[in-house]
Order: sequence, then C-alpha cells, then structure tokens
Amino acid sequence: MSQLEPWEMEGSVSDNDGPQNSAPNPPQSADNWASSTWSAAPEPWESDIELKQRPQMNLHASAKGMDMMGSSQDVHSPISPRSSPSRRKRSADRPEPVSTPNNQAVDDLSLWQTFKELYKENPRVKYVITALVLLLLASLILLGVSLAGRKTQQDCSTAKHNSEPFIIQPPSVQNRNSGEFGASLDASSSYLVVGDPSPKCISQTEGDCSSFTVGGAVFVYRKSSKKNKDWELFSQFVLDDSLTSGDTFGTSVSISEDSRTIVVGSPMDDGFGVTAGAIYIMEEPFDNNKPPLRLASDDIGANDNFGGSVSVSVTTLPSNSSHGQVKVTNIVAGAASDDDLGSNSGGAYVFSKFEGIPVDGTCGGQDIIVNEWMQCQKLLPDDGGTFDRFAKSVHIADRTIIIGTDWDDDMGIDAGAAYVYSLGDDGNWGLQQKLLPTNSDSTANKFGNAVVTRGDIIVVGADLDDSQGVDSGAAYVYKLANGVWSLDSRLITIDDNPVHDGYECGKSVDISSDGNTILVGCPKGSVAFAFMLQNGVWIQKDYFTYEDFYSKQSALLGESLAAQPGVDGVIVTGYGANQEVFSYSKDC
Repeated sequence: MSQLEPWEMEGSVSDNDGPQNSAPNPPQSADNWASSTWSAAPEPWESDIELKQRPQMNLHASAKGMDMMGSSQDVHSPISPRSSPSRRKRSADRPEPVSTPNNQAVDDLSLWQTFKELYKENPRVKYVITALVLLLLASLILLGVSLAGRKTQQDCSTAKHNSEPFIIQPPSVQNRNSGEFGASLDASSSYLVVGDPSPKCISQTEGDCSSFTVGGAVFVYRKSSKKNKDWELFSQFVLDDSLTSGDTFGTSVSISEDSRTIVVGSPMDDGFGVTAGAIYIMEEPFDNNKPPLRLASDDIGANDNFGGSVSVSVTTLPSNSSHGQVKVTNIVAGAASDDDLGSNSGGAYVFSKFEGIPVDGTCGGQDIIVNEWMQCQKLLPDDGGTFDRFAKSVHIADRTIIIGTDWDDDMGIDAGAAYVYSLGDDGNWGLQQKLLPTNSDSTANKFGNAVVTRGDIIVVGADLDDSQGVDSGAAYVYKLANGVWSLDSRLITIDDNPVHDGYECGKSVDISSDGNTILVGCPKGSVAFAFMLQNGVWIQKDYFTYEDFYSKQSALLGESLAAQPGVDGVIVTGYGANQEVFSYSKDC
C-alpha cells in the first residue's frame, strides 16, 4: 500500500493490489471519541428507513485530515461537540434549511418508500388498503347509478304518456256483467281500485233478471311486471245477495298512500234505514274470502246517503309519552243528504285507527282503543243551510281535509264552495278556511263538485262553470302560503284541444303524488287533460281520449280519474261505452 498523501484520509484510498480495507476499528476510549464511528443526529424529517441507509462517517479518518489542514485542535478538544460553544454559535447563526423542489421530491420519495415497506411487512395495512380501494370503487359505482337514476327520473317526469292506452275490460263475476265499471277509481303505488256500483245480471231471458239487481262490486288490480300490461286482477268484492240489492256499493273508492287500507262507499245501503248508506273497509292483503268491515255513523238516518264520497290517508300524531309519534289512519266519509242543518244540508264524518296512544284529548277526548276504528268527529259548517249538500265530495291527505259543497249559495244559487279543515297536534280537526268561486257570475256553477288536495295544493272542480262555454266546466288551483289558501290559477286548455259547451270539465280531478301534475276530467266530452307545473305556471301537457267514434258517442271518459304515484305514474280514467277503463303509461 502506498504512502498517503497529505490531503488523503485513511479509508478513502484502496489498495490497487487487493480488496478495499473495510475492517472495523477497534473499540475506542471516551477520551478518544473523535476516532470512533458515529452518525449525525437525525433530522426531524428523516424516517427510520432513511437512517438505516445513511452512510457512517469515520471520525478517526476525518480527524487526521483535519489535523493536516490545521484543524486538529477542534477535533481533539475534550469538550463534547454537542455542547461546544463554537458549535452552538455556528448552529445559531446558521439559517434554517429552505425547502426546495428537489427537497420536496426527496420527501415524497421517502414517504412512498415508507408506504411500500409498511405494505410489504404489515398484513393489516394490506387489508386496510384493499378495503379502502374496494370502498372507493363501490362508492363510484353507486354514484354512477344514482346519477343515471336521477337523469332517468328527470327525463321521465317530463315525458308524455302513451296515446294508446292499456284497456281494462270489466270482468264477468258469478254470471253478472258490469253496469258502471270505472265509475270510481283510485290508485296507490301498488294497486288500482275500480268501483262498479251497478253491475247487472246476465241471462238468456230478460224475465230471469227483471227483479234482480246486484248491490255493487269493487275490483282490486295489482301493478303488472309484464310487458304491455299495466294491471292484473288481484281481488274482487261483490255484494250479490237480496239484502244488498241496489246498495250501489262502489260509488266511491279510496286507497291509502301506504296501500294498506281500501274504503268503499255504499250510499244506498238500507241496513241502517232506507238509503241511509254505509262504508266498507278492506285491509291488506285484500283477501276476497274475508268479508270487509261495514261501518256507519252513530247518528245515521234514512236518506242520508252516507258514503256517497270517501277518502283515506295516513298521518302521525304526538304520543302521550314524552317522545315518539303515533301512526294514525283517517277516513272521511260524506253524507251530502244529512239533515242536521236543514234538509240535505250535509255532513262529514271522520273515523280513525290509532296504532298507539296519542296525546290526551285526541278524538274528542275519547278513550283510545288501539287498532280499532273509532268515529272521532262529525264535521258541519258553521254557515250551513238547506240544500247546500256539504260533503258532496271529500278528500283527505296527511293533515288536510277538503270538503266540497256544490250547492252553497254564497256567490249565487248553487254556485258552490269548499271548506278546508286541518288536524292539530291535539288530535282534533278544525276549520281552516272556506273557499269561494271568484267569477262575477257563479250561479249554478257547482264549484266543489270534485275536490282533491296534496301538500300545499288544492284543486276544486266546477263542472258547470261557463268560463269556456255554457257548462264547459273548469278547475281552480289554490296554493297555501303563510297559512292561507289563495287562488293560484284557473286551468285552461290550449287551442288545439278546446273545451266546448257541455263538456263538464272538473267533474273529476286528481293531483300526482309529487304535486307537479293535475288531472281534469271532462266526461261529456269524453276527454281528460293533464296540466304540468313549469316555472310556476300550469300548462297543458297531455290529453287523453278514445278515438273510436262509435265508442265516443256514449263513453264517459273522464267520469273518474286516478294518478298513480311516481314520476312514471300511470294515469287511469273511466269509463268507455262498454264500461272499459283506460290506463295510460310512459315508456321510461
């Protein structure tokens, strides 16, 4: 080995004839710390892996080199370099290292190396990373599906219904055919209920049927999953004994939003007096082998026609406990010929079924019997009078009841009116407002012949309104704002589909579950119109009719209406010349 040059440090030169000298130095004493091998103190940003890879410095070699350069006094000082005043001063005077892009790249690289080491050596890290990746992928998939579904819903909400309907023919039951199949309709997300108040018997000889009329029928259809078929017959209820003959069971029908309760009106029922009336209640699963529950008011009288109009809805009330809500199913049934305030002044009854105990005072303070139907209130107008026919039409949704009085005389003889009732947290119904027609001449318009409410919207039909011609009919939309119902608009058809004299538009009305579509039936014109809310204005979107000329002559399309919930909801209207019901769907 050649002699070291003055500027060369021991350990920095290798023997050309042999391997590089890498033998470790022998242990050193504390006084000779400069000749030992040591590592500089780790910087705050350095990881354990970087420290392992950090090169070691030989202080013995460094000391020799420094001594040759005249710096040996610093190396051999007995004072520890970590406590040296001169070192502390230099450290104090030395500026903090400035982060540069290169330094950042080194930091990023070291973080990546740390991550790789953890991933290789720690199985838990593998599982966590894998789970996070799968969770991220699942979230992206769900987001994509949600956005696609939202777009489909948006497209479907503005799409028009098919012009060709699915036709529901009246079924023949027990050798009897229909007389008014489709005279009343209602729909939920799962079911369609069709009333047939006057089915007739069939026979080869007229004499066999001359003295017999069936009491009425109701047919329950379930939404079909089959292509080109909207509905399938699911269940049927027929009154066909001599005691129920002529009861007109099915004059009015209603199904609750949760599809669990169906109510049917039978206003000519004689069980509690001649044509006193009754209502029938069927509950899911709507088994036609189980007789429906029959109810009547506690003060029913002859010729009251109780059940001429019915509606059912679900809501909640505060529980009598410190917290929680009680589910309540409410039925409102009209008796337009009730005589409490004069002959045919009318009245309405509220029946409720509680699934728990609500606050004290509910249902007029009666003792609540859980899961039993109870008559809670009878609603009468404070200004009611003879031949007003209060409750000619009724509808309930959540905590709002709207009651039509089509012969009210406030704005002229038989001009009509509608009363709005609301349900308080105390569990009782109270009058909120009376709605009157705004036309200068409303005589005999029959405002209130049909009513419906949904959310903050009320629609009132006036089937003999003269706004677009004599008895052309109209429908009026009211909006709730700051606790007050105000007239929002009168629905008018476009020029391409004019309404003519005698169409009686407004004989039936309905609102879609989202409150964005209003249906108006014009049975004497055999047509129904759909209006859609766009930018705060109701515009005509669709119209429905049956193009067969011969059928149209005697058809009453628009006599009844039902809008199935949902943006793709089916619109159903009845009935045709042969008592068909027409179901219009969307291709979305």
